[in-house]
Amino acid sequence: MRFYITPEFSITTDLLQLHIQLQTQKEVAQVKGILGDVTLLLPGSFDFEQETKQEWLNKVIVEILRNQCKYLISPIVQERSSSAGVELKRVTYKDVNSRWGSCSSLGNVNFNVWLLLAPRELVDYVVCHELAHLKEMNHSSNFWLEVDRIMCSKAGSSKVLDKRMNKFAKTLRALGRYR
Repeated sequence: MRFYITPEFSITTDLLQLHIQLQTQKEVAQVKGILGDVTLLLPGSFDFEQETKQEWLNKVIVEILRNQCKYLISPIVQERSSSAGVELKRVTYKDVNSRWGSCSSLGNVNFNVWLLLAPRELVDYVVCHELAHLKEMNHSSNFWLEVDRIMCSKAGSSKVLDKRMNKFAKTLRALGRYR
């Protein structure tokens, strides 16, 4: 379990707004929303103290994030891969503990669903980082130059963003919001 979810639980970033709303007239849970703005509607009698309910809520949140990634991160991936001249085979979104993204030499790229908690600038950096790995499967100086090229930024910018991403991840872990 990643979060202890209460009725006040929310995620608010520059890409995503996710809230819980209790409905006294409802007996079943519903997810309502549009691109980047989602509300999880729960019955007013929902028991947040039950461990099984917490497990269920966390699974629902992960699926909401996975779905939103397809609409919020995939366009960034497509735009960056197209402008970088990188061919992708498959993009997937996973609930993982230790990485923001990964890729294979086959052209498959994976992103962590929890990436949606990061500021858009860092999401863009992680996308560019993984795309650069499709050309340089290491962290050599050529790799970092490739990340900068894909980001259309000056040399060294990607390393600065990498440090910011690591700091962001430590902040989430300190808050108990990310394993």
